[in-house]
Amino acid sequence: MLVDIRPAREGAPRSFSGKVDLSDLRLWGGVPFPMPVEVQGIIRVLHGQTEVDYTVSYTLSGHCARCLSPTRSESSLSFSHPVKESLDDESLADLIPAPGGLLNIKELAGADLLLEFTHPLLCKEDCKGLCCQCGADLNTVDCDCAGPPPMSPNRAKFMIKEVPTNGGSKDES
Repeated sequence: MLVDIRPAREGAPRSFSGKVDLSDLRLWGGVPFPMPVEVQGIIRVLHGQTEVDYTVSYTLSGHCARCLSPTRSESSLSFSHPVKESLDDESLADLIPAPGGLLNIKELAGADLLLEFTHPLLCKEDCKGLCCQCGADLNTVDCDCAGPPPMSPNRAKFMIKEVPTNGGSKDES
């Protein structure tokens, strides 16, 4: 989706809306946006600087990072960026380029959404995950595993330091 920023004038904001297909984006090994996202925004000029403010409504899909169950959530996020038709060496680094006056909303929304998702996707905040011994989903069943709890990373590092220098063989030859 390309939006022409040139008709926007000081004091006369220009609105835009549409759907953008982000199914080619990859996140956490999957396709987070299998359905098109809706974008609604305004381009305005304030004191000679062009700004784009927009909201993306989306359905996020994936697998829970703890229990691996399929997960979907619907939400929306808002973003705002300064935009400039042509950038030169003196332009600020945070300006979004709009070559020829055309702003690529698909690229902008895709980058903004991917940068927003820094935490793993969870089916619910208090997801208990999988049993580390039998693999049971602890959200739905209480397993009867009687074995020791998993080894902490600190204990594992300590045990690695105890490995014999001869490669672990019992023979010293």
